[in-house]
Amino acid sequence: MDNKEKDIYEYRHLQASQTRDKIFTTATELFNELGFDKVTIREICKKAEVALGTFYLHFKSKHEILYDIYHKADNIFEYNQISERKDLDVFEKIIELIKIQLSISFIFHLKSDAIKQLYAYQLESDNKYFLSEDRKFFKQLNKVVEDAQLDGEIRKDISSHDISWRILRFSRGIIFDWCLHNCDYDIVTFGIQEIAFYLQCFRNISRNIS
Repeated sequence: MDNKEKDIYEYRHLQASQTRDKIFTTATELFNELGFDKVTIREICKKAEVALGTFYLHFKSKHEILYDIYHKADNIFEYNQISERKDLDVFEKIIELIKIQLSISFIFHLKSDAIKQLYAYQLESDNKYFLSEDRKFFKQLNKVVEDAQLDGEIRKDISSHDISWRILRFSRGIIFDWCLHNCDYDIVTFGIQEIAFYLQCFRNISRNIS
């Protein structure tokens, strides 16, 4: 590929990315304004000023738009690189990672209806990216736990992989409870309090005794 072809490719890639982001932003605004079920794909296309065919090049359905949040969230995790921060101890790193997870609805300005739709979709979708261990979120969390085990901060009788999954199940449980309560409490404040308490289960007590 020569320089001209490379420039054309990069331009088209940028255009496609901008169009995808425009559809996402427009759709989430409509979901918040009208409610997820009342918004049609044609309405999204009209407001975003894109053709119906263009929409389907990027998303298979309205639910797939919401699902894109996980990819966008992983970009946030990658950008922040919390696992590499030197100013935080291991438990503070985990809490910072979970704080981002719990803040996703606020970062992307989603109201309770859209959040509920997103989590309900997990039960029906064949798309398992949400559970993928290749996600930046999981990789960073597992790295933090793994490094902490090497440093003697976290117990070693449970693998870093299993501890990471236990933490994720706990934090996702908090989000589910929040949805059950119609998102009517401060999930970040409450969630961080709960996760900080839960993390004590994994502290290496023998290190403190010695």
